[in-house]
Amino acid sequence: MLPANRKNEARATALAAAVIDLLLSAWVYIQYLTQNMTGYQFIEKYSWIDIFPLKIALHFGVDGIS
Repeated sequence: MLPANRKNEARATALAAAVIDLLLSAWVYIQYLTQNMTGYQFIEKYSWIDIFPLKIALHFGVDGIS
């Protein structure tokens, strides 16, 4: 899919994405350990479609980390 001369660019992009993912995962894990709450944490709620009679929302939350 990529020319052979752009192999290093693909590797650098993959490494950067992996490092960002690792840092975000570590941040969530540390926040999860320091909070003494029960139930869902890190709740995000978005209203997606709000046209009568439809009211569709997106709701995310973390219940546990395994």
